Amino acid sequence: MHKRSYSLLVGVILFASIGCQGKISHEDHGQTLSETPEAMAQAQDEVWRTVEARTDAWVQNDYEAYLSLHHERWRRFSMTTSELSSKDDVARFWQGMKDSEKTHSIKLTPIAVEVYAGGSAAIAHYIMMETVEWTAETQRRASGRLMEKGRVYRVPARFSDVYVKEGDLWLYVGGYRDLTCDIMPESPFPCLDIPSAAQQSVPADGAARRR
Repeated sequence: MHKRSYSLLVGVILFASIGCQGKISHEDHGQTLSETPEAMAQAQDEVWRTVEARTDAWVQNDYEAYLSLHHERWRRFSMTTSELSSKDDVARFWQGMKDSEKTHSIKLTPIAVEVYAGGSAAIAHYIMMETVEWTAETQRRASGRLMEKGRVYRVPARFSDVYVKEGDLWLYVGGYRDLTCDIMPESPFPCLDIPSAAQQSVPADGAARRR
C-alpha cells in the first residue's frame, strides 16, 4: 500500500517537473511568449495597420471609423493652446478641418514601430506627406500665412503616435506631431534627411497644418 502511494507521489512530481520545464522553454530564459521576436513582429504589423486605417478614414471622410480608433482616454496638446485635448474635442477638430480643406491624398513613411510592456503598448514613428486643397475663402492666418481658396498644398509632418492594446484592438491614446525643421518655411533648423520645402513644392505661404 505504501509502495503504491510512493509510486503515485513520484509520478505526480515527475509530471509537474515536466510541465515546468516546458513552461521555461517557452519563456526562453525569462522572455515571455508575448515578447518573442515573432510576437513582436506581429504586434508591429498590427500597430502599423492601425496607423494606416486611421489615415484612410481621414482621407475617406469616415468620421465614425476615425473616432473608433481613439481610446476613450485619448489626450494630446491642443493646436492653439497648452491645454490637453480629449476625445470629446475630436469632433470639433474634425469639423473645423473638413470645413476648410479637402485632402487629396496622404503618403505615410514608417520610421519605426516600438512595442513595449509585453506587447500591450507601442509607439509608431512616421512621416506624413499630405496633399490638401484649401476650400475655404482666401484668408490670412494669425501667423501671417496666406491661405488661398482653391490652392493645393503639400504638407509634410512628423508623428509619434502612442497606442495601447485592448482585446484585439490597438487604440490611439495620444502622441506627438510636429512641423519643425524645414517643414516650416520660417524654421532655422532644416531637416537634413527630408527634401526642403521648396523641393516638396510647398508654397512659402503654404498651409502649416497639424493633425
